[in-house]
Amino acid sequence: MIRINLLPAEDAARAAGRRHDIALGAFVIALSIFGLIVAHTWQHARLASVEREQRRLTQELVAIQGPYADVTRIEQQFRLLWRQWTDNLFEEQMKRQADAG
Repeated sequence: MIRINLLPAEDAARAAGRRHDIALGAFVIALSIFGLIVAHTWQHARLASVEREQRRLTQELVAIQGPYADVTRIEQQFRLLWRQWTDNLFEEQMKRQADAG
């Protein structure tokens, strides 16, 4: 079958230009959408990694808090006993001085 082009050359060129512009616009839009999808996927992967790290650190913190509370309690008891011991030493020293004097 023979194709006959009944459009003038200028109209054909304009139509081809419009098709080219539309194709270019569609390509730019598709590329933008692809870029957004890649960025979203990348951010999602980074967020998942950060959330795993946060969970791990939270578990470590919980594991440390129990022993830390024990250490804090022992230090308080030590300070109290140290204060009592030094007070007793001071009182004994004062008694010895009073008895000797």
